[in-house]
Amino acid sequence: PIAEDPGGKRFLLVNLTD
Repeated sequence: PIAEDPGGKRFLLVNLTD
């Protein structure tokens, strides 16, 4: 699934895997 850091930027690696 899509995960976001405290700054609001999405982690690409997490997006690809979850």
